[in-house]
Amino acid sequence: MSEEGGTFYLLCANSPYVYILPIKNGAQDVDNMNAVDVSVAFENSNDGTLKGTASTQTIAYEYDGDIIIHERKCGVKRMHIGEDGNATKVKDYTIVPLKEETESMICFPTDMVGSCFFTIGDEDYLVYSQRYYSTEVAYESGFAVLRLSDEEKVAEMKSQGTNILANPAFGQWFAAVPVSDTQAEIYHYFPAAGANNAFISKYIFDLASSSVEGVETTTAKVVANHGEINVIGNANSVEVYNVGGILISKDEMNVKCNAGIYLVKVDGKVSKVIVR
Repeated sequence: MSEEGGTFYLLCANSPYVYILPIKNGAQDVDNMNAVDVSVAFENSNDGTLKGTASTQTIAYEYDGDIIIHERKCGVKRMHIGEDGNATKVKDYTIVPLKEETESMICFPTDMVGSCFFTIGDEDYLVYSQRYYSTEVAYESGFAVLRLSDEEKVAEMKSQGTNILANPAFGQWFAAVPVSDTQAEIYHYFPAAGANNAFISKYIFDLASSSVEGVETTTAKVVANHGEINVIGNANSVEVYNVGGILISKDEMNVKCNAGIYLVKVDGKVSKVIVR
């Protein structure tokens, strides 16, 4: 709300434009509003085709004087807006390979939206969201850290909890705060299974060990959905009882059940939920 103000970068689905809305003194700076065609940012990293427009899973933000466009499937594109108002692509940070497989897990580095940049020491880094899939847990979110000088993935983290990501179309948000020449705090906001649920976790990226460690883990939360009870987060013990006091489930994070009232005991704490 200051005289210097700031800028909103807005994208609309099925539009090739990023809308630049400066805010000064708590009001729109109408004289400097602009709409810039950034079609070149929507080159599909899977097959090289030019989509030409934003999807519902697209974000835009400013980094070091340029605009970053992050679109699901297209990856992270750095765009420069010239004095003539036209946009040119400076760098494509699309993460390759587009799918990484192990014996038990598949990782999709460009199947989610959410990213940010930070600098520690003399190196610049990019935090970007990833989606994991396994036979046990579908759609589990996470992120990786990319060193920009050689575009090498130097660390990654799977979100703590079960079924943290309900839909790959959901967006995530990151903020990275350098705290020393070798460490940065990474804050990760992500949606969770079930309606109206979201979490923020804090991690430490350590350059010396090329690791990411959770320092504030997500507290377990009991959520009642249609026909099921979900325990989201970290829990050592879970017990679900019906209103008659009969134990119907033990140490399960996702419990299918009929409509009714249930008592859920998580690490000794009891919650009453209503399943519809």
